[in-house]
Amino acid sequence: MDEISYTDRIRAELQKIDTYNTNIDDESLSMLQKAEIDLSLDIPSPPPVLYQGERVMISKGDFSVVVGAAKSRKTFCVSAMVGAYMCTDEYMNMSSPNDAGSVLWIDTEQSIYHAAKVARRVCRIAGLPTNQKTDRFRMLCFREYEPGKRRELTDKAIRLYRPSLVVVDGAADLILDVNDSSESARLATMFMDITKELDNHIVTVLHTNPGGDKPRGHLGTNFLNKAQALFIVRADGDISTVSVERCRDIAVDDFAFAVSKEGLPVLTSIPEKSDKADNLKAIFCKYTQPVRQTDLRDTIMKNEGIKKAMANRRIQEARKTGLLIENNVGLLYYKGKEVSNESEQLPF
Repeated sequence: MDEISYTDRIRAELQKIDTYNTNIDDESLSMLQKAEIDLSLDIPSPPPVLYQGERVMISKGDFSVVVGAAKSRKTFCVSAMVGAYMCTDEYMNMSSPNDAGSVLWIDTEQSIYHAAKVARRVCRIAGLPTNQKTDRFRMLCFREYEPGKRRELTDKAIRLYRPSLVVVDGAADLILDVNDSSESARLATMFMDITKELDNHIVTVLHTNPGGDKPRGHLGTNFLNKAQALFIVRADGDISTVSVERCRDIAVDDFAFAVSKEGLPVLTSIPEKSDKADNLKAIFCKYTQPVRQTDLRDTIMKNEGIKKAMANRRIQEARKTGLLIENNVGLLYYKGKEVSNESEQLPF
């Protein structure tokens, strides 16, 4: 169907619907033409970017979101995904098609020193040199720029290097306010435009709200509504579990990894609930005397080296499992399994 006949048909259809709505400019008509699904055509599935086994994890022409609390090892998770994409074989049960291209990693948070450590980690996984530049993998650091400039440079870098896979580690830093619905929508639209135009995939990394798994603000909501897949990374002691949700292709299995002595993520078994209870017991077993929740939180933040949100989550988990008990004045204490009767349970 040529453009003229399409234009005439659209105008005729609009005339039938609303006689006052026929004054449409050619640009809008062209956009309508591009947006229409032509069922006479065979529309193939998008080319895969990364597999888990034989299942498609992410595809070209789309973007995905990796979320997690601070210290959940989100960057290690993405390092494994990117390393597996560039690896000649597979890594952590992930692999790429034979025509895998280049990767561009954009970091908005870390110093050059720490970003370089991540870059070398990825190259070690991929079997690439760690002491020289390579066209297959580039990392750019935009921490020193203001959000508008970071967003502009991100767009230009992707269009300049035209990578098959892009990582934006710290997408929230590309806008001023993650709760600004207009800014959030524009950024999500920018990523969708880029992936459609360049036929690549963008992996974005976001922080979660304190005490939950939902990424922060309107930005997180926009990304979740538009993304192909959501990967939630949760730290459980020395192990991080990755839950794969909202995947639009074949369901992908959850997986877990630990960090080896060599500093690389390695696949491991998903912790059983009993393991999680043991970890919580190890954290709270020393707090047998009643203590205010805020004081307990501050103490385990210091002792465990975790942030406030994670400390609060650990306390709530311990309360739900019965390891922490609240007395009649609102103080918390650890309830050991050795307690055998009600009178001994009361520490006051």
